Formats: sequence, structure tokens, C-alpha cells
Amino acid sequence: VDLFLDHWPSSPKIKNGKVFPSEPLHVYWPKMEALVEQGYARGIGVCNFNVQSICNLLSFCKIKPVVLQVEYHPYLYQKSLREFCRRFNIQMMAYNSLCKGAYVYLHDKEVQVDLLKEEIIIKMAEKYKVTPGQIAINWSIAQGIVVIPRTSREDRMEENLKSVEFKLKEEEADDFLLGLCGN
Repeated sequence: VDLFLDHWPSSPKIKNGKVFPSEPLHVYWPKMEALVEQGYARGIGVCNFNVQSICNLLSFCKIKPVVLQVEYHPYLYQKSLREFCRRFNIQMMAYNSLCKGAYVYLHDKEVQVDLLKEEIIIKMAEKYKVTPGQIAINWSIAQGIVVIPRTSREDRMEENLKSVEFKLKEEEADDFLLGLCGN
């Protein structure tokens, strides 16, 4: 495979309804490295790690992760994590970049969100003559983030791919965040 990712740091394994404790990072990461060494994977990476977890991994790994996949969108702007990854040459990959639907927020409260209905995004979409989804995807891409929007619709896939055909200005990307925060 091109890229093999560990989904969650220290996540327990569930098999046939039974929960098995996870292996510590220093035990299972060498197994991930073996995938590369034996030619089963071209690269290995992690998901949902924070700076502390990555620092721990970097302190002992022989092969560092090439990708960190995390939730990343204007509602969850992880600037310091992005800068850390850049410093250590780890590519960030965003999931849930369109952020719509039921969303569990602070203190486990479920709220309905729809990034694509935010006024600032709609205004930018009108300015660039693109869809709100393309604005949201382009916002992350402009920051050097790999974006993996989920869809099963072919027309949406084509639309998402066209998100790279324009570029938001840096000040507009900043305004984007300020507009969502109500400032």
C-alpha cells in the first residue's frame, strides 16, 4: 500500500465484542516500521495525534510518520499543530473538512453545524463563482493541508477536485476565520 495509518493513539482493539488493551506506542510503532522495511507500505503515518504524542513517537522511531491525519476545518483550526508538523516535515491531512451535520462539541453536547451555510463562506463562493464546499476545501489546501472530503456522489467528487483551480488570498483566509468567530 502507499500509506498505512494508525487510526488513534492507544486505542483499544475490539474483536467479537471483547475489548483488548492496546499496545503502547513504543511496542507497535516498530511493527509499523517493519511494513516499510519489508516493502508492504511505502509510508506510515498516524491519525488523531497531538503534539505531545508526536514528540513521544519522534523520540524513539527509526522511521518517522510521513502523515498526520486529523480533523481540520475553520471550526477546528489547529494552527500550532500544523506549524509543528511543518517543522518536522510531517504532512497534515484533513478529514471532516466540510464539517456539516451532527457534531459533538464541548462537554459532549451534540449540535447541528453546517460550515457550508456560513455567511462568510457563501460570500466568498459568490465572489469566486464557486461552491461553498470548494471554498472550504481550498481554505485548507491554501495552508498546505491535504484534504480528503468524503462523498459517494460522482458530481461532488468532480466539484471537490476543482477546488484547486483558484486560490484564496491570504488576508481572505484570515477573514474567513474572523467571520466564523463573529469578529
